[in-house]
Amino acid sequence: MKRFWKCPISRLRHARTRTRTISQAQESTLPPEVIIMIFQYLSPGSSLLDECISHQGNLASTILVCRTWYHYGVARLYSRPIVYLFAVDLLLRALRRRGDLSSYVRTIVLMIPRLDPRRPKAPSRYVRDFCSILRTVPSIKALALRPLPNPDDPDSRYLPRGAFLGMTLQPHQLQNLRRFVFDGLALSPDSLFHPSDTPAAVVVVLPLLEELSVIHVALANSFVWPTCPSLIRLQLKFCRFVDRNIVFRPPVSALKQIDIDESWSDENDADISVSLYPFASTLEVLHLDTGLFHREIHLVDYTRLTSLKHLSLFLNELSYSSSVPPLPPTVARIPNLESLVITCIWALDSSFSPWSVIEYLISLLRSGKRVFEALRVLVVQGESRVWRAGPGWEERASLLRGICGGRGIDLTLREYSFNEPHRGPPDVHPSCQVLGLEGLLEDC
Repeated sequence: MKRFWKCPISRLRHARTRTRTISQAQESTLPPEVIIMIFQYLSPGSSLLDECISHQGNLASTILVCRTWYHYGVARLYSRPIVYLFAVDLLLRALRRRGDLSSYVRTIVLMIPRLDPRRPKAPSRYVRDFCSILRTVPSIKALALRPLPNPDDPDSRYLPRGAFLGMTLQPHQLQNLRRFVFDGLALSPDSLFHPSDTPAAVVVVLPLLEELSVIHVALANSFVWPTCPSLIRLQLKFCRFVDRNIVFRPPVSALKQIDIDESWSDENDADISVSLYPFASTLEVLHLDTGLFHREIHLVDYTRLTSLKHLSLFLNELSYSSSVPPLPPTVARIPNLESLVITCIWALDSSFSPWSVIEYLISLLRSGKRVFEALRVLVVQGESRVWRAGPGWEERASLLRGICGGRGIDLTLREYSFNEPHRGPPDVHPSCQVLGLEGLLEDC
């Protein structure tokens, strides 16, 4: 694995010398538009890390064909280097060897490999070299710290370890960041939000940060967030909410999108509403996409989210009972809601299925009350096993389609796999953006 990463990056370091030699013998005679198509084919857009790693290796080889190909491909190659921690020195040497390469770098994805458990910290030279890159490349706009799975952990997804990178990011190194993917398995939150050389009361300020993804972090009411006055998108993924009354206090800003993905709380009746209401006037997109939230989604008064345009909810039998509707009633009264995606999962008893949600939607739309006044897209989805066909299911589906058609609502009833995106068909709403590492890779 080390050799795989050292080869592409070492080729980057020597690309200029080798390209000189090759270019003396041959120049490309292909039209520019054909060369562009070749590079687009070799490095198509993807949100999958493994594919992006493969594309990076292809590009590193392709730019050595001739001088023309080098000039077309070098900016694309260096715009988003994906590098292992132990190969950071190779990237740093390449950037120092040719100063113009630094201007191409916009995004860095740092892969943190599993370290020897007898050594809780990475060798200091790895940390020093990575910090040097942050200091010497001011053009970096996005940074992702991603750990590699630790096979020694019985379930690393639910048992986050302490910081094993052993480094502290200083605020001045992150001043130009617009997007930051922070994984608690790669770096302890204390090493960023409580820098060792500053008093605990001093909060880190990230003035230009627009998107923050926090992954594998235990969030308590005492958690100290950085100050991000420009923040508009926040993702919490694989996070554990420790306190009963969940009050995560993200930076005071005009947040437009909040994603809570595959996170869970210690208490079944934990209340997340207090964390959402401060952004009621600006929040346009809300994803509560987690099968581990049950009753929490029913404790939110969604009518207070007056600017909300897109809502995605996960529903299961643990959030449903005979005394509680399958869908929170206040969802229907969100004044500006334009798209709604409902995902039904884990239907283990016969009392709950997507048909329960469809029955309730029919009753709401036929009630004569002012509900879903701005809705234009409605998606109800679930795995094939939860779409249990009961008596009259075709009539109920046809009835809902007729009602939605009369109100100008585009209705989709679909099956999905957990290997697919959970949020419904692509482009369900123009305000939605894919956050985290997937979104960062997709946009590069």
